[in-house]
Amino acid sequence: NLRLTRSTLEVLPGNEPYLGIQNLQINGRSQPQVSPGETVNLQFDVRNFGSQDATGIQITLDGIQGPARVLTSTTNLPDVAFASSFLYRGQDLQFVVNPQADSGDAIHLSLRWTTATGQSAVSSFTLPVTRAQVEITQIDFGDPSQPFSGGIAPGTTGSVYLTLKNTGSEPITDGLLQ
Repeated sequence: NLRLTRSTLEVLPGNEPYLGIQNLQINGRSQPQVSPGETVNLQFDVRNFGSQDATGIQITLDGIQGPARVLTSTTNLPDVAFASSFLYRGQDLQFVVNPQADSGDAIHLSLRWTTATGQSAVSSFTLPVTRAQVEITQIDFGDPSQPFSGGIAPGTTGSVYLTLKNTGSEPITDGLLQ
């Protein structure tokens, strides 16, 4: 019972450092999503999977696609010994999300690392844009103090009461129903 499969296998050099960027955080949040208008500080763990220490490490926000603009794009890290990690929690890798971005838009970014000895690679991430969303969960009308005998008679006016639920991922701080 054999099955032919195809996959990509990355072979690490035996006598060089090789860094992995993992556990991406957005402004200290572990959920990799952003909001319209948000200024984003990228934070992450850098792990040296290679067999040599990594020195002179530079991380660059190498590319960004989607509704965002890069603010700062380069940081230098301390040396990372082989089989060790460094937790980057700086503020040198920043971008801002376009305030007009829609929920469901995506921001694709690439982080390039290089070492003093010339090793280099790119790690790519996709961040969904999320925003507040309103769902009307209940509509009441008429006289709220007499819900069973109230109502709006033909030809008259009355009040409408809406119960709203924020089904999005951001707080609603200001809104207008149209």
